[in-house]
Amino acid sequence: MTTNHRRFFAAVAAGVADSALPGIALATTPRQAVVAAAWRGPNPGDPCFARALVADWETRNLDIRHAVPLPSRPHGLLPEADGGMLVVAARPGTWLIRCDAQGKVQQQVSLEESLARRFCGHVFVAANGEVLLTTETALLDRGNARRRLPFRPRRRADA
Repeated sequence: MTTNHRRFFAAVAAGVADSALPGIALATTPRQAVVAAAWRGPNPGDPCFARALVADWETRNLDIRHAVPLPSRPHGLLPEADGGMLVVAARPGTWLIRCDAQGKVQQQVSLEESLARRFCGHVFVAANGEVLLTTETALLDRGNARRRLPFRPRRRADA
């Protein structure tokens, strides 16, 4: 039997991968994933919700774990390690909500209408895991604005 160069390199690559990366052969795709999503009904006056969806890839089924009503249209959703999520309003927004894994609102940050700041729809966790960064706009006089990236303690997003 003759071996061509493609079969030879495939065999070498398989041997290297098997010896250097033994976990690769044992890796499996998770059967389920939890996905954060937000939407509203088809009509302009329909309420908005943030939802935790459970996707079962094997059965091709998508179930709603919980739905949280929101004050207005959301933009950013950030899943948290404990199964909860952070949801922030679309720009120019006045709210940020933290929900637990059961869909109960644990915290709601509301920027006062008189305050000249608005959320811009994004929230991030700093590399240390202890700080949230939110994109915001500070409204200045004569229609000008200044972009802001405030730091907030992760467990007290209102600070």
